[in-house]
Amino acid sequence: MDYDELAFSHLAWVANLWDRICDDKPIDLDEIGRDDACQLGKWLRGEGQAYKSHPQFAELEETHARFHQCAKRAAAEAQDNDKDAGLLKLEDHGECRDITDELLRVSRLVFDTVEGQEG
Repeated sequence: MDYDELAFSHLAWVANLWDRICDDKPIDLDEIGRDDACQLGKWLRGEGQAYKSHPQFAELEETHARFHQCAKRAAAEAQDNDKDAGLLKLEDHGECRDITDELLRVSRLVFDTVEGQEG
């Protein structure tokens, strides 16, 4: 996985959640809250372990976990008949979007090192 794949897969994951909330589709809150099921989570627990000594690796893991907990809260609010509150968390300047920005910033630092070592 490279940074561009990470960014695309994360944003696609968020867009999918947005669509599921808007379309009132069932959402498994436990699945949304898992930080080991998406592409980045799998990388962090698999191939990414080779970069565990990177200064920002722990921050990336923590930020990624916080994002999934925020997404779970957004989905829970939407399921509790407050779709607008759930969507607000995902919108620009919403809590989940702010964490996404942080996630992309920190992952860029880690992936620049990874890509430099592989290149």
